[in-house]
Amino acid sequence: MTNILLLTKFNGPGTSFSVNNNEDWTDEITFLFSGYPQLSPVQVICAIETGSNLVVVKPSTSAASLIAGMPIVAIPGIPDDAFIGAVTSNNTFTMVDGQGLDLVATASNPNVALTLNPLPLNLSGIKFIADLRLSPANPQVLLALSTANGTLINGGANGTLSFNVPAATMFGVPAATYVMDIVATADNHTINLCEGGPAQVTVIQGVTGVA
Repeated sequence: MTNILLLTKFNGPGTSFSVNNNEDWTDEITFLFSGYPQLSPVQVICAIETGSNLVVVKPSTSAASLIAGMPIVAIPGIPDDAFIGAVTSNNTFTMVDGQGLDLVATASNPNVALTLNPLPLNLSGIKFIADLRLSPANPQVLLALSTANGTLINGGANGTLSFNVPAATMFGVPAATYVMDIVATADNHTINLCEGGPAQVTVIQGVTGVA
């Protein structure tokens, strides 16, 4: 089973994208775990030790508000792709990578400030599609985006859905204002994420040509 039923819908008419037609389209949408109340980054003062994946939270702060899966912002001593693995006590937690494997600190620091981002929603197993049209009823699809063809990238445990449209493809899209909604499918469910109507996409005419 996937987390498709936990996907947060957004206000379609209140959502807009803007991209030049001589550049890559690389916007990113992040889905957060809606059952977790912490929707902003948390900073804790910790001690880390080279070669260990155990992080000790200093008495001035607490691990009580932390939860397994929260991303840890990379800093010297903390590699990229770091997450809380388990909160083992009120003042300790472990680090893992995106695959759930132990991730160790690469430097020692007895008093380091770590920034922990809100818990992302795991999107693994969910397919996404999005069509770009001049109007909802217009039969012409200017761009057919999907995770199947690689123009949308499902970030899995990172909770991100990224646009991945190369400049050479955007060059074929005339400058105009378009509409688009995003549809998710998994587990025999199909969900339109643009509540209330489609989002707006403004394609701006570029000046420098694409090779």
